[in-house]
Amino acid sequence: YKRQVVSAVGGLVMSIAGRDDPFWLSQGLTTLSFAAFNIPLGIGLLDVSGSRLLDIQNNRHGDLLLYDEVLEAAISAQRSKRTSLAVNGALDVLYIVGGALLVGLASRTSSRNTAAGAGWAMIGQGAVLLAFDIYGVVVTSRNASELRQLRN
Repeated sequence: YKRQVVSAVGGLVMSIAGRDDPFWLSQGLTTLSFAAFNIPLGIGLLDVSGSRLLDIQNNRHGDLLLYDEVLEAAISAQRSKRTSLAVNGALDVLYIVGGALLVGLASRTSSRNTAAGAGWAMIGQGAVLLAFDIYGVVVTSRNASELRQLRN
């Protein structure tokens, strides 16, 4: 999430500073648009701190029926997040390929610098998002495994 905010600010600054150069303007606007789309998606996506796991562990000696329901719901949520992140990862690869195509075919367009700038922004954003999604798959897999170990 924080990376997307930095990306949005960077894209905005790049767009303003490079407003007279089609390459930098398109790269900045493309970066900004990726960030504007991904910021809302990233809010609360991961429980990196493991706070949900700790909440469940701390309530272990409460109502056993409620505990089991909460535990199963948490495991299911981690599986759903992992699947969502894996699908996003596949889309990130498409961003990278699309960006590479834009860069590779930029010389065939009337706006060579604009196409190349947007292409490089897509490659950069796709690569960072892919790394984030891979990390997310690892985290959610670990969280689900830790939660499964709490089953009675």
